[in-house]
Amino acid sequence: MTQWQEVRVTTSGTLPGGLTAEKYYYVQTVDANSFKLVEYRGSPDAIEMTSNGTGTHKVDPEEGSWASTPAVVGAATEAYLTDVQDGVDYDFRIRFKNAMGNVGEYATVAAHTVVGKTAAPGVPTGVSASFDGSAGTIYPILTWTNATDTDFSHVEIQDTVDSGSNWDNLVGDLKSTGFYARSQPFTYGSSDSYQFRVRSVDTTGNVSAWVTSSEITA
Repeated sequence: MTQWQEVRVTTSGTLPGGLTAEKYYYVQTVDANSFKLVEYRGSPDAIEMTSNGTGTHKVDPEEGSWASTPAVVGAATEAYLTDVQDGVDYDFRIRFKNAMGNVGEYATVAAHTVVGKTAAPGVPTGVSASFDGSAGTIYPILTWTNATDTDFSHVEIQDTVDSGSNWDNLVGDLKSTGFYARSQPFTYGSSDSYQFRVRSVDTTGNVSAWVTSSEITA
């Protein structure tokens, strides 16, 4: 254990007086033979044990280890968590913290099964295409506005030279702010016409409808 590590105390019988089951504590001091617990991180007031309790007691840092997420500030009542796996059970907990840094007790939701999102993300908007360069060495420039979904991940881009009969993948995973300029030129002639299309992909892998640019000629 280390100082200010969060732990939970469990027992096969009854806990010592002064400790509460299923409550999380912080390690205030620790040495080779003893340690002291406090209710709040940084507290100078160690918990006084009023009895020994019964059974075997266990202080388990592993049970007190939780992955942190960004703080939800203000009066928000919901938060979006990423990097969770579909079909996996998770325990979640939440507590309040005031401006002085004091925190309340955790409220815990145990064994919540993540069910993957199936709704499509919002579509890109304002898709516009143009060219830079001359015939034979043209560089496509594509602009758009990304979807505003909280779980937006990236866009995919395709192009066509036959008015949409066949589409080729141009970019498969572009985490962009809405601008793409190909670094290598196309080698098509000046009479060729092109279209580009863009779609959103969210963190679950759901895709939006394609949004297609106007047809342009090099």
